[in-house]
Amino acid sequence: MALSRRMRIGGVAALLIVVAGVSGWLVAREREPRGAIATAPLASGTDWPVAQRRVYAVSLGSRVTMGDHTVLDVTLEGRLTAIRVQPTEPAPGLVLALGFDAERVVLTSSPEDQAALERAVEEPFGATFAPTGLVQTVAFPELPKPEPEKAVSRGLLRTIVAALQVKRPPAPDTHAWDVDERDAVGLVRTRYQRKGTFVSKTKSTYLRITNNDPLTDARTELVEALAELSFRRGAVPSPEALMGVSAREKTRVHADGPLPPLSSETKLEIRLVEQSDANENAKALAQAVRGYLVSGLDDRTVENEMLVDQAKLEGPGFLELLREIVSLGSSDPARRARLFAMLSARLRFDEKNVREAERLIRAGAASKATLIDALGAASTAASQSVLHAILREPDFGEEDRRRALIALSFVERPSEATLSVLKELTDTPKYRTQALYGLGAAAYRLGASDPEGARAVTAGLVRSLDEASDPNEQVKLLKAVGNAGSADAFTAIEAKLHSPNPAVRATAIWALRRVPGDRAEQAIARALIHDPAAMVRQRAVDTLGYRTVSPVLVYAVRDALSKEADVPVRRELVRAAMRWATAAPVLREPLMKLAQSDPDPKIRELLREWHG
Repeated sequence: MALSRRMRIGGVAALLIVVAGVSGWLVAREREPRGAIATAPLASGTDWPVAQRRVYAVSLGSRVTMGDHTVLDVTLEGRLTAIRVQPTEPAPGLVLALGFDAERVVLTSSPEDQAALERAVEEPFGATFAPTGLVQTVAFPELPKPEPEKAVSRGLLRTIVAALQVKRPPAPDTHAWDVDERDAVGLVRTRYQRKGTFVSKTKSTYLRITNNDPLTDARTELVEALAELSFRRGAVPSPEALMGVSAREKTRVHADGPLPPLSSETKLEIRLVEQSDANENAKALAQAVRGYLVSGLDDRTVENEMLVDQAKLEGPGFLELLREIVSLGSSDPARRARLFAMLSARLRFDEKNVREAERLIRAGAASKATLIDALGAASTAASQSVLHAILREPDFGEEDRRRALIALSFVERPSEATLSVLKELTDTPKYRTQALYGLGAAAYRLGASDPEGARAVTAGLVRSLDEASDPNEQVKLLKAVGNAGSADAFTAIEAKLHSPNPAVRATAIWALRRVPGDRAEQAIARALIHDPAAMVRQRAVDTLGYRTVSPVLVYAVRDALSKEADVPVRRELVRAAMRWATAAPVLREPLMKLAQSDPDPKIRELLREWHG
């Protein structure tokens, strides 16, 4: 069912909601539970037996504004049913089959779409919690075609699941503990403080925003983020022992450019109201959950695509699009890009088009380069399989193979088979470099949906980096490790910051651009101010486009503005400081001084235009 024009145009807003993972504005009503906590007691204070059903009363609202305009205002009330199911293989942790029974859905911002959202939010789904108590994955049924209303509903359901996660304390008697955990936005630094049967949970800052859109990745701030959690008396805090959640969160996204700031407020109430056995359908639910499409808690790739793909699937057919792209050649790149996105969507949602693309590629069609690129952009298992064939079969030419390898390096959801192909190709000298880069990128994209798999890929790259002695090989491997963006790689990258070779140091700094945490920020700050090589300082400036505003980096930029002697580096540093000055006013004074006194006329002109 297609959403109305209002929600589809509001898709920009909804897309930002889904990307930013924000939910929020509801004056929650106190509601009486339907009954007392049911009679099936827990085996122990933190146990949750397989086939046990728990029902939570949920009250959630979401209000999102862009400037003075409300782009989403939704109220959601109902019951969340969670049944523990047996995983495919015996493993510690908690696997839940989940379903939401909506009792009240109010979509003030788009009333005509209210019924569609109510149906969408009752979609069954699943979640897996690690033994630590944090969410490992969420899983939703795969859709044969995009349903934009589910982009919004799944965002709301992810927010509810995120509220159920509880990082277990390091020891039973620990009263305060810190953790970097994922929520529906990204990786966030969180502090837990325990008092009796209650725990307060405060998020302080985002270390990484799981989103490729530079708008929201630029500056996402937590204005307020506090949750009060209650647990069974005598139990160690954990998802299994959770009795209730009362949370409020305010988020602001600052956008560079013409768009006004995006703001959200969240209020969420969850309360355990029922507990019983569900033996009769636990096995069927377990089987259903195993068939769902798994993603990380903060990985909104599929939902984002729904909002965009709905429009892409309208209009010309697959072959008609392909003919028009070929006829355009290199002219009108903007139109070509739009048509290419539509072509990729048709490959993503219809395997018949994938088979037709493979037939044309094998026949040597003039459009084969476009088709290879589009198969990579489609990122499905079927499209990746065609790229594997191009790389492995002897009938394809060298140019086709190189193009397929590059396309495979950029897929959004790399399959196990893709990882195997990339690993194999690292042993082939002519493909080694690109295959390494592709493995690093694959690890980054797997970080949300398969963290263990991502760590395994990153660990292999780190081992190779540790063993490499040739500076050229170190540079290649640093680029690959940097693509992974993993905190696990920090020590290996940091070691190369002491290399006598400036190219190695510069690449090591660039490799830190996606690595979360204070240590990475401090290393970038040191290089920005103290490294003797301009190329290293330039790379430190380049990383700022990937980092969120933080005190360490802001003060490093401030100090570097007065010290940087290299004019090209100083120009880029000034541009970075201009982007951050709204969120970090401490940068305005040194920028204004440079506007009057910098010896470079281009910098003075740039700053005068900026200041108005």
